[in-house]
Amino acid sequence: MPTFDGKKLGRKLGCGIEGCVFSYKKGTVVKITESENEFETAQKLISLQNKGDIHPALPVIYGFEFEEDRNRDFGPYKIWREDLKDAPLEKLPEDYDAIPRLTARIRLENYSLEEDLELYRRDGETPSKELLQFLRFVTELYEWCKNRDIFISDFHEKNWGLRGNLVVLRDLG
Repeated sequence: MPTFDGKKLGRKLGCGIEGCVFSYKKGTVVKITESENEFETAQKLISLQNKGDIHPALPVIYGFEFEEDRNRDFGPYKIWREDLKDAPLEKLPEDYDAIPRLTARIRLENYSLEEDLELYRRDGETPSKELLQFLRFVTELYEWCKNRDIFISDFHEKNWGLRGNLVVLRDLG
């Protein structure tokens, strides 16, 4: 059974491509991941949090560990963060499946949401008002992170959670 800070983790809550999430202390989870980028993002976020520089759409990070000599079933990087409930689909736009397509180019230096939306419209698609609002939210979050040398890119619908009514990106990969 994996551990964090010498304590056994609780039950496995779910796994993705690069890691698994386990229950931990009340209201928190530990993600064990193969992603060095996600681990570095968590390190940067905790440093920013300690300075009071916090984005409400990012999870609160409480700690992290690197375990070089590890159980091979899981990655070497451990991130202790707030537990966020699954974001119910009604909190996301109905046409959310367009998000990965519309954010695929977000890392480009001269990224323009308006240009991507124009290409989307040329393909005969009409984004809902909710999708446009969510895309602006994602773009603002991405810019906030980019300005702090944090790289986020995985906006898959299962990577969002809820803190109260606020949609939060819980997967930092």
